[in-house]
Amino acid sequence: MKPKHTKTKFQIEEFAEFFSAGEFAVIYHQLSEEFQSEIPFADFLHMSEEFNQGVEKYSLETLLSITSSVQQYIWVDSKRHKGISLFVESDGTIVGLELQLLEQQENICKTLRTYRMPINKEWLVLWGGTNALLNYHYPVLSQRYAYDLVIQRDESTYKEYGDELEDYYAFNQKVVAPAEGKVVAVVDGLKDNPIGDVDTEHPAGNYVIIDHGNGEYSLLAHFKQGSILVKEGDFVYEGKWIGSCGNSGNSTEPHIHFQVMNDHHLFTSESLQIQFTNGIEPIRGDYVIPTFS
Repeated sequence: MKPKHTKTKFQIEEFAEFFSAGEFAVIYHQLSEEFQSEIPFADFLHMSEEFNQGVEKYSLETLLSITSSVQQYIWVDSKRHKGISLFVESDGTIVGLELQLLEQQENICKTLRTYRMPINKEWLVLWGGTNALLNYHYPVLSQRYAYDLVIQRDESTYKEYGDELEDYYAFNQKVVAPAEGKVVAVVDGLKDNPIGDVDTEHPAGNYVIIDHGNGEYSLLAHFKQGSILVKEGDFVYEGKWIGSCGNSGNSTEPHIHFQVMNDHHLFTSESLQIQFTNGIEPIRGDYVIPTFS
């Protein structure tokens, strides 16, 4: 089965209206040739009609520049049960499309105290949010509400070709304490991965864990080797420089991993949804700046 011929081309911002109205033939014609060769129209039509059932409206959740020529759009339905992710080239061609049922969690555990992001300048939320489209950590209970932060300039996280760690804007940038507390764990001797390599044996790489009281512990991970400035037992105040961003552990490019959990054990704790000092709830694609209590 082939879609009826149409020359209609819509603006990507109108995608949700076309999808909810069942204009699947129009959408299919805007998919890349590679996409169409992998998914026949009949299959696309079936999965789209089935996914669309019971949905009144989709709203744009976030927009993120992946490269200078590709952007990601994420829409979520009004009940927050379903999400759609598009990867779109600058000419409007859809090169990636994902339809996903979103896991619903009841009784979300939030932090009792408030925190700031562990930064002292503007960073980009690469991953963060309360569903798997926004946050790839979400399916893992111990990391569910974690954030990955990078620095992006001119729609890129690196200069030149991005072959060297020093090409990345986040590399060697200051990481600061998100709130006052006592340092309870430090690892600082692991090498930074060359671009293209990861260390899966030490997922967090070089890291610091801080006890903030009330059963809340922050984890800051992927520090640059030898850059951590605190030791176990140290008391740190909010905003104290504790180390520099690196690429150690299970990290594909220099970034900060930040989460708050209910225990100091990395793999058996549960992630807590962070309440921030300024009341915001950052998600993938948001730029965040330092805030202070």
